[in-house]
Amino acid sequence: MKDGRKVWLVFKWMRNAHPQFQGVFANEARAITACRTDTHVVAPATVGKELSQATETWPGAWYPHREPRPANRIKGRMNR
Repeated sequence: MKDGRKVWLVFKWMRNAHPQFQGVFANEARAITACRTDTHVVAPATVGKELSQATETWPGAWYPHREPRPANRIKGRMNR
């Protein structure tokens, strides 16, 4: 996979408050489809690009079954 390509990750929050990786998808629509419960989160990522070490939230992460997609796709939270 080429650096710079955008992908979407899906995580499911477990009872122990830790995310469980569910998959990586080439498009956001498929990632949203993989979210089966309100504990699933979609998070965009760019191949080859690290998130800031200081980041406490994941820019653009959102819960498809709980909230509307962030309009600017920057605001987002990974924590439950």
